[in-house]
Amino acid sequence: DFYYKKGDYKKTIILTYGGPSQEILKVYRKKNVSFILFNKLHPLDANLLNKVLNDYQKILVVEDHLNGNNLYSSICEMFFNHRSDQKIYSLSPKNFNLKVGRKPDYFYKAHMLDEQSILKKLETII
Repeated sequence: DFYYKKGDYKKTIILTYGGPSQEILKVYRKKNVSFILFNKLHPLDANLLNKVLNDYQKILVVEDHLNGNNLYSSICEMFFNHRSDQKIYSLSPKNFNLKVGRKPDYFYKAHMLDEQSILKKLETII
């Protein structure tokens, strides 16, 4: 269950869900990078998702959850099971922090999930 928008970049795509979706839409407006917005994380439709992702060499997963039982983990597991050789990158909080601020902007900047941080990460992998 996802929404796919193809952009100009032929080799890189961003995957996300939930709150960071707004930041990805900002990035898309600036860079016209392909993205997938997920409506749910489990179960992933691996066959359909693989059809879309096979066109890309690099995948950037942006999410506001700690690594573990998250989108990045699900994508890694799916790729392992399908023996994919694509590179997968993650932008997510690295540690648990109760300082979340009053707005999502504070959290996103603190964990480098804001538009500028995503753009900077994209530049290193594109």
